[in-house]
Amino acid sequence: MSLKKHPKVAHYITKYLDGFRIPYIISKVDERPFIDLKTFLSPSVVTGKYSVISFLDIKTYLELKPNTKQILKIYCKKFNVGLLIFTTTHFGFIPEFQIDIQKPSKDRALQTVCLNETSPILRLTHNGGEIQRPYLHNDKSTRWSFMVYNPKDVPYETVEYVIQDEKKRGHKFHASLGSLSGATVVLDDKRRDGIKRVFFGGGFPFFLHIMLFLDSLDYLSPVVMTHGLERYLQIDIDDIFVARTGIRMKRKDVKVSRNFCKMKLYLIQYNTNNALE
Repeated sequence: MSLKKHPKVAHYITKYLDGFRIPYIISKVDERPFIDLKTFLSPSVVTGKYSVISFLDIKTYLELKPNTKQILKIYCKKFNVGLLIFTTTHFGFIPEFQIDIQKPSKDRALQTVCLNETSPILRLTHNGGEIQRPYLHNDKSTRWSFMVYNPKDVPYETVEYVIQDEKKRGHKFHASLGSLSGATVVLDDKRRDGIKRVFFGGGFPFFLHIMLFLDSLDYLSPVVMTHGLERYLQIDIDDIFVARTGIRMKRKDVKVSRNFCKMKLYLIQYNTNNALE
């Protein structure tokens, strides 16, 4: 990916990767990184160097030379590595993927963003209802893009979508949604050619896209890349033992507080593992 062409997208992505301490390498899209991939295609190599390969510009992927693209596909299949492809810099129909990438309307009317709660991508993210797509000035966010495809032609899955018709809000997700509404995150679960892909419609720093970006990394990688789902709280209560007479806690107060904290921690852990929103 090129930082010069996509400084804003690269800024957000590297920020999230740094925050989760996920190691990464930024490479210009030329022959060198793919020659690096080629060295791992030897039958004697059983472990790949990269877990996920991301293209900040789908156009860059489409312009790869045929032999370079073939090296990339063989590498992904051999090590079960997925591709994360951002679609915000290219618009129109893409025959290779059977996806029509569209610009969002300039209308500033609020639009509803929904999740497909049955998607296998979801790990940190859980469906918590509908939310309004935020409107941010261009200098404060990356652009959005919508994807439309025909489920009869490609076995894709819509992970997140935007309802642009007020009458359709609140309806249940259905398999043919890709041909009816603007999908913003689309999953190719390798049923087409054996390679997992997530097409991402941008839209950072929208918090839902941050979560879906991290979940996409975990889904596309042969190993979990982000942290576990358990959460821990550190409660500092030393001041209660040195307070002045009259407000200092007694032994029975400490026992009550301790039992209450145990109950709260249990509830927090339960909510994190089972109903994280």
